[in-house]
Amino acid sequence: RISEARDEFLTMPRPVWLEITGPVPDLARYYQSAKLAICPTTQGRGISVKTIEAFAAGLPVVGTSLAYRGMPKKELAAAGVQVFDEPADFAREVERIMKAQDLQRDIERSTTLYQKLFTPERSLDVFRTMLSDLKLAAA
Repeated sequence: RISEARDEFLTMPRPVWLEITGPVPDLARYYQSAKLAICPTTQGRGISVKTIEAFAAGLPVVGTSLAYRGMPKKELAAAGVQVFDEPADFAREVERIMKAQDLQRDIERSTTLYQKLFTPERSLDVFRTMLSDLKLAAA
């Protein structure tokens, strides 16, 4: 976890565009100036809120398989989401995005996934369907 090894990460050589901050009070401010979100998740449970927040911000996401845990694989694949579990592949994709002049396709992918899967309205639809199914099963 980066937060536990922050001092070590601060002394590592890294590209000038990579800023390591540790916890921040307002993530939205950082997302507004970011070109992409990296989610090199290697552990955890449940759905990755960080990945959903990056989708909501309209940022291209480079993530490991665990960054997309709990999300519908069919919709992710249909949207063209790729998984980068190998460090070298992950790094190459980050470099590709950082060098890209036109990120419209990557941005649209994130925005479309958020709107299709994670908006409050979509969550309500899922909850309504669940309740309806429970009522039918109880009848």
